[in-house]
Amino acid sequence: MQKTENYKQSEVGLIPEEWEVKFIKQVAPLQRGFDLPTKDIKTGPFPVVYSNGIVNYHNDFKVKNLGWSQEDLVQ
Repeated sequence: MQKTENYKQSEVGLIPEEWEVKFIKQVAPLQRGFDLPTKDIKTGPFPVVYSNGIVNYHNDFKVKNLGWSQEDLVQ
């Protein structure tokens, strides 16, 4: 990202001139995941992601198209 010298006032305060203010749901819609009780986890290659990151791995998956990678989770 380039450093800007021009700023503008917005409803959230001073922001770079080329930025737009948007609601989170406009750029990153959030959806609750699927319940997978710990007792039902069967070891496999697919990460089980909780709010605090990858906690376990399971033998099946529910989501076919992730918008992020495993590397993104550990950064």
